[in-house]
Amino acid sequence: MGIKIEVIIPSHKRAGKIPTLNAIDNAKLCVPNAQKQEYVNKHPQTEIIAHPDEIIGLTAKRQWIYENYPNVFMVDDDIKNFMRLYIESGEDAKMHPSDAYELVQWIGNVAKIMGCYLFGLNKNPSPAQYIEHKPLKRTGYMGGTIGMLEGSKLYYDTDMQVVEDYQICALNAYYHRHCFIDTRFSVVGTDTFGNAGGCASYRTKEVEKADTIMLRKKYGEIIDLKKDTKLASRKHEFMRTLKLPF
Repeated sequence: MGIKIEVIIPSHKRAGKIPTLNAIDNAKLCVPNAQKQEYVNKHPQTEIIAHPDEIIGLTAKRQWIYENYPNVFMVDDDIKNFMRLYIESGEDAKMHPSDAYELVQWIGNVAKIMGCYLFGLNKNPSPAQYIEHKPLKRTGYMGGTIGMLEGSKLYYDTDMQVVEDYQICALNAYYHRHCFIDTRFSVVGTDTFGNAGGCASYRTKEVEKADTIMLRKKYGEIIDLKKDTKLASRKHEFMRTLKLPF
């Protein structure tokens, strides 16, 4: 293996239960210094990384993580499991935690060989919607479960509070054009908008609207509003999508 990809779970006020720790091996937690002891007490077998308390919000936390761990895979703290999408009817899609860790190492090292700085998984966890003729992608959006490699021009814009996943994918498209997305795999999480802790204290429709407008001003028409489809309805009218021309 060429490089080691650190698996880091950003977390905030969710020490009680972190399903992601059961979904992937060798993951570390990254929490504010003031909350470190609470997380240590709840998860004594897990390495806890404490960042300064003045690092506030997920966007700033991700930037701090990238600055300190430049070859990293950041995964949300509410992930129930990693899963295979290339399955036949009746097969178990759920991956073993050790397999999930090895997958991250493999994808990260392939991205390194390809000259990419951003890598990740399929944002859609439905096997029924997996496109088997497109198992690998070199452009697109990959959600908040995302890998980054050293040497890039990428940074998280801390003027935006809740759209850091779209911002980093748009910035990568601007500077580096391509990324590496293995669409054969995905993650299943809980309801982002229904969880306590995390971004819940500041994720409001007003903040979503302001951040989406800022994204549009910075990156133009590649940022568009989502529309309801037969398969899924928007949770609010300011949900966005990334439409790259390549």
